[in-house]
This record gives sequence, structure tokens and C-alpha cells, in this order.
Amino acid sequence: MFPNRNWDKTPLYGDKNKAKFLKYDRLIGIEFEASPHNTKLFVAPPGCGGGLDPSTDLELQTPPLSADMAECYIEAICDEYQDVGYDLTTSDGLHIHLDGKGFSDNQTNLMRLVNTYYALEPIIYSTLPRARRDNRFCRPITSILSSGTLKAMFRTQSRKDIYYIHKAWYKNEKPELISADKHGSTTGRYIGFNLHPLLKNGHLELRYHSGTVNKDKVMNWCWLNLHMLDWVQNGYRKSVVRKLLETKDFTEKVKVAFEGFEIPKKLQRYIGYRQNRFSNGNIYEAHDDGSYSDALLI
Repeated sequence: MFPNRNWDKTPLYGDKNKAKFLKYDRLIGIEFEASPHNTKLFVAPPGCGGGLDPSTDLELQTPPLSADMAECYIEAICDEYQDVGYDLTTSDGLHIHLDGKGFSDNQTNLMRLVNTYYALEPIIYSTLPRARRDNRFCRPITSILSSGTLKAMFRTQSRKDIYYIHKAWYKNEKPELISADKHGSTTGRYIGFNLHPLLKNGHLELRYHSGTVNKDKVMNWCWLNLHMLDWVQNGYRKSVVRKLLETKDFTEKVKVAFEGFEIPKKLQRYIGYRQNRFSNGNIYEAHDDGSYSDALLI
């Protein structure tokens, strides 16, 4: 039976030494927006929750997971969708929530993270179908933070004002009103790089990716973003982000990102494959055999 809305928020920690790809301690939660053909036959792993999403159809939410435990859940959920059948539309997305430890409590790291994703965002969008690039549910960072604000964050990454990022995100100068915004507003919620839940509850939401129940796509997307947060927290170099922002030629920009962010070779190949697939502006996800659905994504 497809689970009810409430999911278990108790973290399930895995062993990064046993993980194939997600060799990180950071917790990650995954939202699958996909409707199984038969909810009565669908069996979700322990701790998952589900329900109707007003903007799409059914969604499935995992508990916070790490390392090989996250890999096991991804494989089990995707296999279950494949077994019972499913529907996906261009409105559906794959949202991931990453534990904000090291960012929610460190404003310098958080400003570095914002600027890193601002620099990386064109490459992220290049790996997605056109339906996600022109989508009000995963808008670019610049739709909420001006280029001037982003440049200021890049120039000065250490600030005494603990509300600096809050003020920029919520467009509010008063701490007491910022608190109200954090707990009652959806300002900035529909951004691909969504800081709202991090400022409110301590986890970053990434909404860029199109809906999918393909285990390889889910695994690679989780891997890329866990890698990026690890790079920003433990290996950040301002010169890499500056070079990526200043590089105009897109092919060269991708090379700068691959080398500077030390992206694993397997992920590089996957990103290149995705870029080739969507380079002609396709609006839909392609099936694994290269064919396309008229209204469905895979």
C-alpha cells in the first residue's frame, strides 16, 4: 500500500565505506513525484511517507539517509515503481533535501555555497529537458538574488551581520519580520536552489531535476550534489568559482567545473551524456532506448 503522508524523520545512517557512489556522511532525503499505477500493490521501504502534491500527483518522501543506506533506498524505490508501473508528467520533479550541517551554522560557508551554485547553475540546466529550464517551480537563483547581491557575497564572504543572507533572501531588513518570513512565507520556495528550508529548518532543497524513477539518474543526481557540498565545505577555492563565472565559452566552462570542482570521472561522463541528450532543446526526458513519450517523462 502506498504510504500515508507522514514520513519518519529519524535519520538512517549508512556506511560510506560500503557505498558505491554516495560515500558521504551527509544525510539526504529524496522526494519522488511520480504516481504508481496501483497504489495498493506499491510497497515502500520503512519510514517513507507519501501523499498528494497540489501541483503534481502523488509524491513519495524518504527519511533522511546517508551512504549505502541511501543507495539501498534509491534502488528499492525505483525498482518498486518499475514493478507496478507509474506516470510522470512535465510538472513532476525530483527534489532532494541535504542536511545543512556546516552551512546553516556557518555564514561564510553558506555564502560560498550560494555563489558556487550560481556559477554551476548553467551547467545544471544544460543537463535537463527544456520543461525544467523554463519552469516556475525551479527558477534560477537570480530570480530571487540580484547579480549585485551575488557579487557582494562573492567579494566579501565574512560578514558580522548574522542576518545578511536572511535579509537578501527574504527582502527584509527587520530581524523580527525575517523570523515571521522563515516560518510563514513561501518566498523563494520555487527556486532550483531553495534556501528557504535551510534558513528555516537546517536543510537545503534542490528542485532542479525533472521527475524520474530511473535509479541511475537519481543516484547520479544525489552523488553530484553531495560532492558539491563536500567540496564547498572542505575544499573550497575562490579562484575556481571566479574562473567559472568569468569563462564565457560554454564548453570551456564545463571543463573548468569538472577540473576545479574535482568532479569524479564517472559523473563527468554522465553529465556529458545528459548535455548531449538535451542539446537540441528537447522538452521531454528520453526513454533509455532513445524514444520519447508525448506527455510523459521517464
